[in-house]
Amino acid sequence: MAVDTATTAIPVGESSSARVRRAVTRPLRRAVRFVATSDPDLSRLRHAGTTITCLIVVAIILFGLAALTGLSAAGAIPGLILTMLACNAVRDTRPKPRAVSILLMIPSSLVAVTLAALTHDVTLVADIVFVAVAMAAVFARVIGQRGVPIGMVAFMSYFIAIFTRVTPAEIPVVAVAVSIAAIVVIALRWLLRPKHPDRDLRRLIRALGVRAGRVLDVVDDGVREGVIDERLHRTATSRLAASSSTAVGAEQALASADHPLVEGLANDELSVRIFDFQLTLERLHSIVRRVLLDGSMTDEQREQLSGRLRELRRAVHAPVELSRESAPPHPAEAAPDADAAVALDTTATPIVSGHGAHVSPGGVSDSDDRLEALARVVRFGFTSWQGIVARGGDAAPSHADPADVDPAGDLPPGPDDAAVPAGPPTGRSALPQLARTAVQVGLAAALSIAAGTALSSTRWFWAVIAAFVVYVGTSTRGEILTKGWQRVVGTLGGVVLGVLIAGLVGGNLVVSLILILLSLFLGFYFMQVSSAWMIFGITTMLALLYGLLGEFSVDLLLVRLEETAAGAAIGILVSYVVFPNSTRDAMRSATRVFLGELAATLRTAEQRLAIPTPRAGAAAAAPDDARALRDAYVALTTTSKPITQGWAGVSNRSGSRRTLVILGACEYHGRALMRRADGALGAADTAGLREALDRAMRAVQADIDTFRGALDGGIADIVFHPAGDVIDQLENHPDLTGSRRHRSLIGVARHLHAIDQSLCGRGAELGAAQEPLAADVRPTR
Repeated sequence: MAVDTATTAIPVGESSSARVRRAVTRPLRRAVRFVATSDPDLSRLRHAGTTITCLIVVAIILFGLAALTGLSAAGAIPGLILTMLACNAVRDTRPKPRAVSILLMIPSSLVAVTLAALTHDVTLVADIVFVAVAMAAVFARVIGQRGVPIGMVAFMSYFIAIFTRVTPAEIPVVAVAVSIAAIVVIALRWLLRPKHPDRDLRRLIRALGVRAGRVLDVVDDGVREGVIDERLHRTATSRLAASSSTAVGAEQALASADHPLVEGLANDELSVRIFDFQLTLERLHSIVRRVLLDGSMTDEQREQLSGRLRELRRAVHAPVELSRESAPPHPAEAAPDADAAVALDTTATPIVSGHGAHVSPGGVSDSDDRLEALARVVRFGFTSWQGIVARGGDAAPSHADPADVDPAGDLPPGPDDAAVPAGPPTGRSALPQLARTAVQVGLAAALSIAAGTALSSTRWFWAVIAAFVVYVGTSTRGEILTKGWQRVVGTLGGVVLGVLIAGLVGGNLVVSLILILLSLFLGFYFMQVSSAWMIFGITTMLALLYGLLGEFSVDLLLVRLEETAAGAAIGILVSYVVFPNSTRDAMRSATRVFLGELAATLRTAEQRLAIPTPRAGAAAAAPDDARALRDAYVALTTTSKPITQGWAGVSNRSGSRRTLVILGACEYHGRALMRRADGALGAADTAGLREALDRAMRAVQADIDTFRGALDGGIADIVFHPAGDVIDQLENHPDLTGSRRHRSLIGVARHLHAIDQSLCGRGAELGAAQEPLAADVRPTR
């Protein structure tokens, strides 16, 4: 067999120094690209930098005062603990509420330190109080999110005071230390706050363009290959989730700003345009996949579509100006090539008219002209992106004519948005759950003290900390299991790296301090990705710190690993044995909440479509109206992660994943339906249309209620009544004309079809019966 001996060409004229420089700077460029896409608004970078800055400033002040006054430096350690928790556990976004939360941590810390100072001489009493403090830290959450840092600082302060053996005489020193720490954190978090939200928004939109381009790359690959197979579909779904999280970040930045971030354009309007662009991406992937599955495109049409997708990719990768000081032409005129070239040649494919057929389980009408819809979606992609970035306040708003785009495509998995889900219950409604968790934490802490002392009489507290932390931010045994093994894995990685680095550094002061700060920085930077990274950074930091103190040994790090594993295992075991809260039960509860929000979304959409006189400015409300639905779905995906992702859900995941995908599709169509309703206020402008719309909405809501009822009882006794006939009456109503608003009403009907077919189809897969719903039967709420 002949061997090709040709060598790779080397760029002509490139010197060896240039090649070396390119090789050296390549990792830096890749790191910059990684940060720009994974942390587009630099929130993680800012958070990690602020935390490290606060720790450095507080440490300098406190240890400097200790050196000047000759007081014990041990009293300053609670101040550092408060600093770290105030930077990471206090989630208030506004300065005043954040300052109140941080100030409330001072008495919490002092009470815990005082208890430790009074009891540490009697081991049994100190252990009992430690368990009581851990349980009280749980009950502090009754006041809401603010109670989490207040409880955690009490727990950590008690442990530190026991470890350093703080005496009653040192309590005033501790009071000064925590007060200084709180004031410094409040000041620095205010001084280091984002001062240029417009720049953050520009970075977010630039990252949205990059992530949208990655979605378009996958779709284009499928077009050129002639099919979007499961591999490409999974890749596209993952990239859609990434672009969705970036879009949500941009919407949140606009919602939290107290002034317009783009001159000449209201924040609400820009938020709508971003909302529409993300929906367009989801629609584009959906309808392209359906068209390719049908095999209705010729090779020439696929080549044309591939070219349009590449043009759209170049458009979203163009520099982002976000300046509207001048008024250039309409985006369609600003990009004539893009708009003119979008119309695909559909003459080779017969056009099927009419909209009366049922939708398939994929949510696409069998009679829909998908090629023309695809051309409209691509055109709308250009228009919606230009509406975001084009200069000029008169740039075409993306909600100008949403009825021109109605792909109603294949059911996409719901994106794992970065929107903040609804918080846990507070007040009296939270007491039963908090009491259960407090009992679990108390028992886990007591067992961890015993097990930790058996492993090491001086480092037993690592086991207690591990047992306590696995219950922070978790509510089900699956979540506790996930957090437990992440903590063990992070500790193991930190032990390995810590041994290697400590051996290389050899106690060098400057290098060790630099690496300690770097380890903490990386831990805080990646802690939002996984708690394992945070523990990894802290364990590495401890190895370096013990090296500086002359106490480093491999055995010490192995003791930390053993104690952590023991504490995490005890916490997990207690969660499974004592008052267990099943993740599946929690997922069913979150599903009920989501279905309730879905039904509320349909009711709101019906009200908007049936209002006699549209109010001014109402068209900019879709993101706000859909946010509750999206937040409910985010809460559902967060709750179900232990049984759908990772090691904690290795058994029987397919059923839960399938249900999550179906509900994600309902969330997508619910948001799209609301967007349509917002763009066609009062579209049901006759008594007949309003009655048909009301019947269709009631029928779909009845199936939503049926699905919700199936969560409480056996699926075998559940009967669904598909609403296809009633929805068809709306879609084919004689009062419908060719107006834009009436076309939007037809689009609403198609989204109703998709939601109803999704729920009824999933019910049938699980064994539920189906009976036809007579067209003349009026469903009841």
